[in-house]
Amino acid sequence: MKRIFSFLFAAVMVMAITLESISAENMSGAEENVQTSGQIAESTGETTVESDILFIGNSMTYYNTLCKVVEGIAARKGKTIHCSAATNGGKNLVYQSGADNVSAAIRKGGYEVVILQDIVGGFDAQKLQTGADALIPKIKQYNPDARIIFYEPWPTKNTITGEGSLLPYFTESYIKTAKSVGAGLAPAGEAFYELYTAYKLDFYCSDRKHPKPLGTFVSASAIYYTLYPNDAYEAFSNQDQTYLDRLINQNVAYTTEGVESTYSLNTLNLIFSLGYKYAHAVIPAVNGTGSYTSAAGAYQEPATEESTADDYGKKLATFRKSGRVSVKKAVKKKSAKQAEITLKRKIKAADGYQIRFYRTKKNAKNNKKGLAKITYRKNRKIFTVASRKIKNKKQLYVRVRAYIRIAGKRKFSKWSAVRKVRVK
Repeated sequence: MKRIFSFLFAAVMVMAITLESISAENMSGAEENVQTSGQIAESTGETTVESDILFIGNSMTYYNTLCKVVEGIAARKGKTIHCSAATNGGKNLVYQSGADNVSAAIRKGGYEVVILQDIVGGFDAQKLQTGADALIPKIKQYNPDARIIFYEPWPTKNTITGEGSLLPYFTESYIKTAKSVGAGLAPAGEAFYELYTAYKLDFYCSDRKHPKPLGTFVSASAIYYTLYPNDAYEAFSNQDQTYLDRLINQNVAYTTEGVESTYSLNTLNLIFSLGYKYAHAVIPAVNGTGSYTSAAGAYQEPATEESTADDYGKKLATFRKSGRVSVKKAVKKKSAKQAEITLKRKIKAADGYQIRFYRTKKNAKNNKKGLAKITYRKNRKIFTVASRKIKNKKQLYVRVRAYIRIAGKRKFSKWSAVRKVRVK
């Protein structure tokens, strides 16, 4: 009887092992697995464990849940990470450094990586540096071993191309700041620019700033290869198609523009390859071992050198002959905090411009009770001007003036004629 029982027990064990082997083979061929939260989680290949990653940014981070798209790409490449975000729409890193939700997330601790993203409209290099200098010590206090990465988005649609492209300014500023604090850089804006100009792929939403789902995939690809710079580029295969479609669409948020039931695998691989290309291209510049020139051209610092007495007079005379600024049009959405200001022409000799908003035409004519005054160290025709003080205003007026810097001081032109802002 004991012999019969032993024989039966052995047979059952053999069957169990066989069934387990068959099940494992079937699971290894599965395309994806969905967590109860609805996020794609299953990966292919070996799994490596990494702790939490925190994203700190604004709407360029929370549109289409960027942090979860990065998490999903990593999962498909065999890496288990958990990404979360603390965001405040329309805010720069200076604001984020004092925001309650950001501080609470930082104090949670346990992050191996913290990813920082600054504002797009009204971007300012000095504020990027100031915000980084304020945030990073707080991050290190609670996460002493955290690696810092900057995520560089792209300029607004009206300022990404042409002579006045802001992309070189963005990229140069992010490189300088990342280098100064020993951080990494994910230059999504550079990849976005090549897709937009060389491949005619427009991933802008209709607001001309935020990303469609594939725009978010651009950012996620650059961030992935910045997180894992030692990973070789590996294209997605046909077996990844369903997984990627679900990953992108399950994380769509704040817009439905550009949503498709399935996305071209060729386009996804093009995006992923450019994420790899630019993440690696900026490394020498960030590390201080080389340089990098933006895909949109070289950045030139505004003229700030002190002049001799003769130069002073010549430069001032040239500036005054240029005439005063004329505003061609000014538009904004009622609920938006930014307006788009277009000049009839640039003042050739100018080093920058001041833009001032008023609540009434009378205030504007008298140059009194201005709502906001914004200064730009850039000579271009179109400005995206951001200020919380112009949000939800039904009626606005604007004036602009140019300036030059001589002997460390600004010399201003006269203010432009008053232009009413068209509020949509």
